[in-house]
Parts: sequence; C-alpha cells; structure tokens
Amino acid sequence: MTKLLNRACDMSRTLDHASMLEEKQALGGLIDSMYTKLGILQTIDQSIVEITAEDALGDTILDIDDCIENVKMPIREMKTVSDNLYRTISVPSTGTVPDNMKDSVSNQRRTVNLPKLQLPKFDGNLLKWISFNDAFTAAIHNDDNLEDVHKFQHLICQLTDEAAHTIEGLQFTNSNYLEALLKKCYGQAHKIISCYMKALWELPRPNINIENIKDFYDNTESYIRGLRSLGKTEDAYGGLLVPIIFE
Repeated sequence: MTKLLNRACDMSRTLDHASMLEEKQALGGLIDSMYTKLGILQTIDQSIVEITAEDALGDTILDIDDCIENVKMPIREMKTVSDNLYRTISVPSTGTVPDNMKDSVSNQRRTVNLPKLQLPKFDGNLLKWISFNDAFTAAIHNDDNLEDVHKFQHLICQLTDEAAHTIEGLQFTNSNYLEALLKKCYGQAHKIISCYMKALWELPRPNINIENIKDFYDNTESYIRGLRSLGKTEDAYGGLLVPIIFE
C-alpha cells in the first residue's frame, strides 16, 4: 500500500491539464489498486481483532482505525486529483468519439465511477439482510464494470462476525464470488419472516416516556415493514400481534 501511495503521489505531481489521457488513466489504475489493497487490509484487520486478547482490544482497535484513516486520507486526495484531471478531457463538439479513443474514454468512465463505497456492514443478523442485500446488489453486484473477483473483495469488506466466518477459506476468484453471496444462508424468506415475527414478540416493554415509546413504535413499524416487503401483510398476523403488543 505504501509503495502504491508513493507512486500515485509522484505521478500526481507530474500530471497537469495537458497530460496525455493514458497517463491520467495510469493514476486512476493506481487508485483502483489502492482501493483493492484497502479492502484486503480491512479483512486482515478484522482477523487481528478476532485473535486479540480482550484486555488489549481497545488499543488494537484504535491502532487499526488510525492506520486505516492514514491510508484513506491520501487515497481520497488522489481520487480528487484524478477526478479533476478527467474533467479536463474534452469530447469533440460533434458529440462523437473517434474510434481510436473509445477504449480510453470507456476506461476513463470506469475509473471515475469507482468511488469508495459506504455500504452497510452485515454480521449475520437476518433482520439486516434485506437492506444489506439490496444495497450491495445495487452498488456492487449489478455493476458490469467490476470483475467478479473485485465484487468478491467488496463483499468481504462488508462482512463481520458470523457472516464473515460463513465464507472463510474461499479464495478470491471469479468462480467463488457467486458461492460467497450468502443467499443460501441468509436469503431464505421463511427464515427471515420467522426472525421478524420473533423480534416483534420479544420487543422489550417500553418505559412510559416519550423517547422510549417512540423507540418502541419505530422498532415495531420497522419489523412490520420488513414483513410487508416479504409479502406478509398485517391481515395475516395482526390478530395475533395486536394483543401481544398491548400486553
């Protein structure tokens, strides 16, 4: 990572608005590589946390956070430099792209469209599966510009705890990506429905104050929306739920 950062810094100092498109693309390629390395670093950090003694866990997490932030900051700066340079590349006024530039423009667009994605984490909690899966599918899985192995690396970075253990041992390959998508483990509708119903039944009794009652209401509404998204409406279980909620 340090070598990549140094190369990117050196390259950004020599680039200007008159630089060749290929050189600007080279900087974009370095930034892509840094994002990939960052994902691997975060995976390693998670493994470090898991084997750290409890009394040293706080200091370890702080060290990891400092390390990752020290990497993220220059990557963000390089990304800003890269984006600003790409904005200077002009397309002919006719709106057409010469054949000898089509590949370059295509690669340019792919680089610009790969920012650091802030996706939700998934720890294996079925109540969080639908929102995580929808976000990951829209941002990563449906992105045709990403190879499956890169989608796999993004996925690894978003998994923690039980979900991360589920795919331990799978190598970073295109062929293993679909196997790692977790849908067999967490995407079964009947399991998610049972989890939502159980969460409704086990809602803790709220204290009689505005804040507690609002939290109780928000949680209830959230679980009901989750059931509704799976095709289970209040008509199907309302007769059982209402007396439980009143109780």
